[in-house]
This record gives sequence, structure tokens and C-alpha cells, in this order.
Amino acid sequence: MSDLMFDDVVPQLKGAKRMGSGYIALCPTHDDREPSLSVNRAANGMALLYCHAGCPFKRIVEEFRIPLPDENPKPTPAGIDILATYDYTDLDGQLVYQVVRLNPKSFRQRRPDGKGGWDWNLNGTPRIVFRWPLLAKGIAEGKRIFIVEGEKDVLALDSIGLMATCNSGGAGKWTDSMSDALRTADVVILPDNDDSGRKHAEQVAASLQGIAHRVVVLELPDLPDKGDVSDWIAAGGTREQLMLLVDQLGSSVPSRLNTDSADVAPIICASGPRALGLVSFRDIEPEPIEWLWPDRIAAGKITVLDGDPGGGKSLVTVDIAARISTGRPFPGETQSRPPNSVVMLNAEDGESDTIRPRLEAAGADLSRIFTIAVNDSEGAGPLSIPEHIDRIKAAIVESSAKYLVIDPLMAFLGSRISAHKDQEVRRALHPLKQLAEETEAAILIVRHLNKVAGSSPLYRGGGSIGIIASARIGLVIANDPNDPSRRVLAICKTNVGRFAPSLCFGLAISPAGVPSVEWFGESPHGARDLLAPVSHEQESQLSTAKEFLLEVLPGRAREIHAQAKENGIAIPTLRRAKAALGIKAEKRGRPGSSEQEWYWIIDAEAERASA
Repeated sequence: MSDLMFDDVVPQLKGAKRMGSGYIALCPTHDDREPSLSVNRAANGMALLYCHAGCPFKRIVEEFRIPLPDENPKPTPAGIDILATYDYTDLDGQLVYQVVRLNPKSFRQRRPDGKGGWDWNLNGTPRIVFRWPLLAKGIAEGKRIFIVEGEKDVLALDSIGLMATCNSGGAGKWTDSMSDALRTADVVILPDNDDSGRKHAEQVAASLQGIAHRVVVLELPDLPDKGDVSDWIAAGGTREQLMLLVDQLGSSVPSRLNTDSADVAPIICASGPRALGLVSFRDIEPEPIEWLWPDRIAAGKITVLDGDPGGGKSLVTVDIAARISTGRPFPGETQSRPPNSVVMLNAEDGESDTIRPRLEAAGADLSRIFTIAVNDSEGAGPLSIPEHIDRIKAAIVESSAKYLVIDPLMAFLGSRISAHKDQEVRRALHPLKQLAEETEAAILIVRHLNKVAGSSPLYRGGGSIGIIASARIGLVIANDPNDPSRRVLAICKTNVGRFAPSLCFGLAISPAGVPSVEWFGESPHGARDLLAPVSHEQESQLSTAKEFLLEVLPGRAREIHAQAKENGIAIPTLRRAKAALGIKAEKRGRPGSSEQEWYWIIDAEAERASA
């Protein structure tokens, strides 16, 4: 057995891997390419060292006697300027050692020498967490515990009424023995805004797996480079804001830390029986889905609406908002509902010259429809997700809104989020999912279609597949194959309801020139039909149908249908040709008589345009 402490040796190991309760690592005394050094902890905390390649024990010990930053320093000069001291005490409140902050800024560590003085080293001293007795009391009382990098940060959190701890020595010096002090705790790790801070958070989180009840890693927004929670509080951050940020992260995510990317996974759930919180489904009360628009938009869920630019997506969101604000039935319904409030976020249309006139044309109760004002003079900046989820939540809560529109989603994703990276998208939308569940608001996010024709409708929306995967319902708007002047709203995905019939709609123009949605009933076309690519054969069939109509018009509709069938022209293709040529249908004959029937006619302008 050496006289080195296990916790002093572990940070110096190279290529270390867990093996049982200890490690296997590269031996420092020979050219070790495959780990051959066993390192284990003795009962008294000392390090047990053994090289399987046969290196002498004494030589191994000498290699690990390279002083750590707090070992064997020179005696403190007389008159040194001590700015602050931080006591590390055991559970009984007895001083074990101190961290001393000096001027100019530096840190030293010392321990009582038993004679009323100090030994300025920690040789043989087990490392413990800062404020251990208070920590144990807080955990017993069910308080949330924050882990930060330095004592200054601990005291900053204490100043706003939150309990925190850290390890001595800063980033990279957390040891597994410290984790036991956090057993069963609800832990939040707040990394400094630099690579070492994020790596430290990964190390601490991994060490707490299976020990803490829950572990959350939260990167604070708007920190300067190398900034920490003390900077965040000094800039005006409050206890309420911090707790809201933590709550937004939630707890239902994979129980592993992703270390494959530079970004720390925002949430890590501890594994093991204590963290699982097993609940029998027999004890879970069933709850029905609450619908704003049955089978199309559900309360407390995310719905995605995809469509081409100019295809009517925004007009449909306005029509839905108008119906919710007044309680009017949706298409296909007859029953009214109590009116509710709406929050609309639109990054592409002007609020005063476009959105308000459209809401008025749709018959909305404007007093129940809100947007979130952006005041750059106050430093608020444009809204982005997930950074400003708290502002969006506050707007929903204050207005009691039941419907939130984000149009389009890509304009509101934070600058650090790539819409095409699945992991980043899921991380950004998780707080949005929680927001829907907590407020019971239906959230409709709008996307443009991509240009990958012929693929599944689920892959046609812009950005990562993670967007539609995060939604419970997917809707798509596309041109009506039978009538290009009309659109069809269809369901492409649902996890919570049935595939309701597709609906056909067109645009009505008010005397002031403002468009609104006019619904025409059910359509036979599903999402796959609507987004299917048009083949050369279909284009040829359409051209043939156009030529046929120009030859037979004007004429009785029933006779035209019969002649088209005789010429091998399908009725849907005939209707597409009719719409493309601008052909009109009108009734002729004495009104109310059996002689009255439909005629198709083409005006002179349309005929000349088709020539």
C-alpha cells in the first residue's frame, strides 16, 4: 500500500477506464500502450497500485508524487494578502481544510496542523464537498441542490435563496467519493461557459449516475465567454428565472450523457431503482384527449402544419385563431364552443397591414388574440426557441391562451440550433413540448415543404425529421389535384386520434382585397396523393384533356363527361383541365324545371390564352 490518497492519484491517471470499484490505466513508469496499472481504494482511502507488466512499486509511487496544484507549496510569505477563506468541514462541522483566495488572484489550500497553525498542503487529506453539513440538511428536506465550479458561485446562489456546493480546486477535480454526499438528491449542474466548464459538468454528471435521484445540466443563457452563475446573477438573474429554466428542462429524457458532441446534453436522468420511481399503470388515472379541432389539433400537444410558400398555411392558422377566439364551430362541426384566447407569433407577415386585416376578414374577436411585443431597447431581442420559452409561457399564462401559433418555426429557432440536426432540434423542441403540457395549450408550428418530391409526407417538411417526430399530429396543405384554384388540408401523421377526412378550401377576397379561407367540405385526397410528383404521363394526359375540352365546348356537362370517358380521359384529369382553362359552369333552362341542366363554357379571353 502507498501513502498516496486514492483521490489524489485518480486525476493524474492517463487512459483510465473503470474496473469494478477502481480503475485500469496506463502505467507512467514504462511505455504503456495498453492499460496495465490497477488502481484501487483501500479502506482508509489510500491508493492501491499494481502494474501487471512488473514495474517496481516504489517507482510507480514516485511517479505519482508529482505535486498536485495544492501539494507541497512553498511556505506562504509573511504579509500575504488573503481576500477570503472557505471552510470545508465534515458532517460534524469540524474543519478539515480551507481554500484560501489571495491577492493577486490565486488560490491555495491549507489544513490545521494541530498546533494552532497551518500546513499549506493537503497531503493525505480526503477531499470533501463545500458546505457538507448544510448540504446534508437540504437533501433531507427535499431541496434542489446546485453544483457549480467555485465557492464564490456557491455563495452567489446562497444570496438568492438556493442551496449549492462545489469541490475544491475548480474544474476537473470532482471525485467519485464526493458524489456519495449527493445520494438521493435532486441535482442541477451549472457549468461555466467554456470547454473546461462543460467537461467538468460531464464528469460530475457521470459520477452522480445511479447515486443522485435526478441530475440536470443547465447551460445558462446569455453568459459571456468563460462566464458563470455569479455573472448571471450580477446581470440581474433571479431565483424565479433560474428555477423556471430548470423546470423547463423536465425529466423525461434518455438516462445517459451524450459526450459525442461539443454540446452537453441538457438533461441527464440518473439510473437505478431510486431514480426510476416505478408507478403501476393501475394507479394512473386515464385522461381523454382534449381537442380544439377534433382529430386535427389537440390541447396540450404540438401539431405541425407543412405546405409550400403561398399555399395558404398562414391563412388557415388565422382562420383557426378566429374560430377559437369566437367559439365558432370548425369545418365539419355544428357545435359552438366557449371562446378562448390565442397567441400568434408570425415572423413573415406584418402585424398591422397583414395579420390584423386577415383576422378581421376571418371574423376574429381581436381582443382575444395576442402577440408578444419585442422591445430591443430593453435588450430583450427577437424571440427565439428555446432561449425565450419563459417569455412565451408568461404570455400564454397571462392571456389564458389555448392556442399558440409559431409561423414559421425556422424563424424562431435559436441561432445555435441547426434545423437539420436531429439532436439539436429535439433538444430545442423539448421545452416547447413541456410548455404545451404545462399550459394545456395547443401549439401549431408551421414549416415550408422541402423539394424532395416523391418521398413520404413525413419527410417533406423542412428541417430535421425530429420536428415531425416531436409533434403528435402532422397536417399538410397542397393544391387540389382536381382544381388547382383550391387547396386541400390533410393529415399526414397522428399519434392521438384518427385520420380525419381531408378538407378542401379556397380563398375568398373581401371588398378591401383581404383574403380569407372558404371551406368546401371533404376531399378524397390524402397527404400522399397531394404530395405525389406529377409524372410526364400525367402532364401528357392533362394536355390531351385540355385539347378535348377546347374542341367540344360549349356543351352540356353530362355529355362532356360521357365523351371524355369514351376518349379515355379520367374525370379527375378532366376537372384539372377545366380548372386550368378557366372553364365556367352555369345552369341553363327554366329554373325549377326538369329541363334545367349544367353547361360548361369558356370565355373568349381564356380561349385566346389557351391558343
